[in-house]
This record gives sequence, C-alpha cells and structure tokens, in this order.
Amino acid sequence: MKIAAPVAVVVALVCAVGLAAPAAGSRAVSVSRNMVVVTTTADVVNGKTSSIAALNRKPGRDGISLREALLAADHTGGSAPVYILFSARLNGKAIAIRSELPPIHRNHLVVEGIAPNGAPARVTIDGRLARLTPPGMVGGELLLVQASEVTVRWLSFASAPTQLGGLDVIPGQNDSAPPLTGPLNIANVQILDNVFTSNSGAAEGVVLGNPYHADGHVSGITIARNTSG
Repeated sequence: MKIAAPVAVVVALVCAVGLAAPAAGSRAVSVSRNMVVVTTTADVVNGKTSSIAALNRKPGRDGISLREALLAADHTGGSAPVYILFSARLNGKAIAIRSELPPIHRNHLVVEGIAPNGAPARVTIDGRLARLTPPGMVGGELLLVQASEVTVRWLSFASAPTQLGGLDVIPGQNDSAPPLTGPLNIANVQILDNVFTSNSGAAEGVVLGNPYHADGHVSGITIARNTSG
C-alpha cells in the first residue's frame, strides 16, 4: 500500500489490525431517489447522467454502468447522501474499465459493493487493460476521491503495475499540468473491506495526500479491513 508521508503512521496502524472483509449483506438499504444501482459490467455512457434521478428514469439500453453512476452522482445537487450500489447479479464479476473512472467530486457519497436488499455484490474494478494516464502525469488511478464524507466499501480493485494506485484520495492543487480540480482539503473518507491486487505481484492500495502540492491536506481518513488479493 502506498500512502502519503503525513498520515503514514496512522494508516499503517489501522491496516495492521484489519481483518478479512465481513460478508456483505449485514444490513439492508431502502431504495431512494438518491440511490442508483449499477446493473451492467459494460463501461459505457449512453444513459442520462444529469442526476441520479435522471439516470434512474432514463438508463442506457444495456442498464446502468458504474461510469454513468459516478457521473450522475457528481451532477446530483443537494447535501443528502447519495448511494451507488450494485446489482446482486454482478456478484463475482468484473467491470473492465477503458480509462480512469470519473473522479468523485461530490461530498456525501457512498460507493458500496452491495445490492439494495443487502445481498452481496462483490464486484472487481479491473484496470489491467485500460488506457490510463502515463506514469509521471496527474492520473493513472482506477478511482480518484476528491471530496469529503465519502465511503468506498466491499469492492475489488485490480491494478496494472504502472498505475498510481487502485484508489486515491488526493486534494486538488494549482501548480501541475493538468491541474487537479478538487478541493485543497478533504476530510472523513472511509475505505473499508476492499480487496486490492496488482498484476505486478505487489498490492496496489490507497494513495493519500497530494504529491504535487504542499498545501493539500487530508484528515479523518479511516482505512480498515482491506486485503490484498
């Protein structure tokens, strides 16, 4: 796992006591207008992504993709929590992404590998064959978090050896090209019960902080019960 220096000690202690993920389905979630359920492994955008409600009304012809769900969540207004869940039919399947997924810029977002009825839906986000940003440039991660009050749980991330990490939590900054567009401060992000693997033989985990900007700051980060596959 790669982590930013300011939080290295804290994160190392949390991860050292982490256990294998508990079985999904420990709680049921009621479907609401602020919830979207990913129903396809296709990495396409052909539904209406102006909001969660719009995507639920007008999904693509192949269902709702994770890329569409992330775009719709980012465009959903208000401060109520938004949930991205997964159909139980996707349990054990992989979403082979073609490029980095849309960054999480919306505060109060939960991305959880569980179906609305609480059934397990462990899904792998597979970036091993994706065309990603070259090493040394901004990008190269499977999923980038640039928001506060975010939870990512019960997912698997399969990374290529050239990727920065399966999941990054990085504040924005102003002095790199291209610039990151997130806030300089990120707080209260939970990364729980996920599996990280890499085809290089070494686990690609979570990257915290901002290597491009000294002013970027992350706080209140919880990383627990994650494992390497």
